[in-house]
Amino acid sequence: KQWYQRRVRAENVRRMIENNISPEDGQVDCRVFEPALLHIRYVLADEHVPKFRRSSYCTSAQLDLCRKEVVLADVLLCETAIAFFMEYLEQRWEVWYKVHSAQYNV
Repeated sequence: KQWYQRRVRAENVRRMIENNISPEDGQVDCRVFEPALLHIRYVLADEHVPKFRRSSYCTSAQLDLCRKEVVLADVLLCETAIAFFMEYLEQRWEVWYKVHSAQYNV
């Protein structure tokens, strides 16, 4: 039943996109694809991600992330990583401040 509902929803989105493409000049407003993107997001987030989290593939992905060299983009694009990075910077600032304030009597 869930598969059928998902199929019907996808078919409705496809028809809506086709109906919003101009038959005269073929012009397409990029916003016409927003329902399709939302549908894909829903299917991935609600159906596939929970199963992925319980799979061995998720464990492998986490191990690979631990082993790879982290670059700035990895930190800035990951909400969890940026929180830890900010905490790290705060700690480094406190250490630097203690050392330099004692040195310069600040």
